[in-house]
Amino acid sequence: MYPKADLIRRFVAYLIDCVLVGIVGLIPILGPIVGATYFLLRDGFDFGFMRYKSLGKSLMNLEVVAFNKENKQSDFNVSLNRNWILALPSIIAIVPIIGTVIGMVVGVIVVFTEGIKTIVNVNGRRFGDGFANTQVILSPALAEAQNTKTAPPSVQ
Repeated sequence: MYPKADLIRRFVAYLIDCVLVGIVGLIPILGPIVGATYFLLRDGFDFGFMRYKSLGKSLMNLEVVAFNKENKQSDFNVSLNRNWILALPSIIAIVPIIGTVIGMVVGVIVVFTEGIKTIVNVNGRRFGDGFANTQVILSPALAEAQNTKTAPPSVQ
């Protein structure tokens, strides 16, 4: 396991992803489908600056480590296993009228339980991380830069 990623960074990354999904969700019929698909696959995209991490994680210098993969990188399968619980409210919201209401209620329950689990877990692993055997960490390049700034000078 790695050190626990900063919870404020994780919250802001999640908020960025939620705003993106919320904006896309305003598109009638197609919006909730695209939003749910993004939430399911967001840690598996391999292009540009979003290499195996969501837009929010990319902007907040976080990444997902997959412990059951040799290269430790997420992919669409890992992302699906990790994020299905967060996509559930969007999937429910696809059902016209009643789906939106039920999706909101389920969304509040899911975000609350996942958030509490992330806070109390020593490694910051939520239920989705347990399903996929993953952990969100500070990007190694940023972590190394921060360690260099705070490392005591070497004694010779």
